[in-house]
Amino acid sequence: MLVLYDYPASPNSRKVRIALAEKGLGYEKRLIDISKGEQRSPAYLGLNPHGKVPALQHTLDDGQEVTVYDSTIINEYLEDAFPDPPLFPPTPAARARARTLEDWADNILIEPVGVLFAQNVFTAEARRNNARIEEARMRCVELLRRFEDQLKDRRSYLLGDYSIADTALTPHLAYAEQFEVPFFEVLPLVGEWYVRLKNRPSFGA
Repeated sequence: MLVLYDYPASPNSRKVRIALAEKGLGYEKRLIDISKGEQRSPAYLGLNPHGKVPALQHTLDDGQEVTVYDSTIINEYLEDAFPDPPLFPPTPAARARARTLEDWADNILIEPVGVLFAQNVFTAEARRNNARIEEARMRCVELLRRFEDQLKDRRSYLLGDYSIADTALTPHLAYAEQFEVPFFEVLPLVGEWYVRLKNRPSFGA
């Protein structure tokens, strides 16, 4: 049995939900409402001492419970525990590239996407900083431009076949679209790649 401690708007939580869907794994969701500070409750800190979402509990067939936190580590655990279908490429070099792209999404692209989220969701319209929003949009375009070159060989996904790299980028691209980053207009290959990601059943799931 798998239990995901989840906050729907969290891109890291969504990254794990996409991986679970890609692997066809059923799981129970338990909401941790970070807008109410529930991630800092003693009960949740017992699962994830960092006080962040997501966290995953896996009850094994022998009754042993495994608790994993940090979205990247959770997805690596899912790959180890449920290797079919694989989300990591087969060779060490390709796996390293996938991990590098995932780390880039989690630590670089998340910065301007986070600004857009904070300005559009957590800030009253009258108090929004439109100049900062536009700057964050342009920063997203600048960062995503690397994939325009990478996709020029007409590969379907970042590393050829769908992989954990695509999983990691999907939540950020979804927010970029929601908050009107103009990547469809200036990065057509990125736009086509994103449409392919949206058409996968895991996107809606």
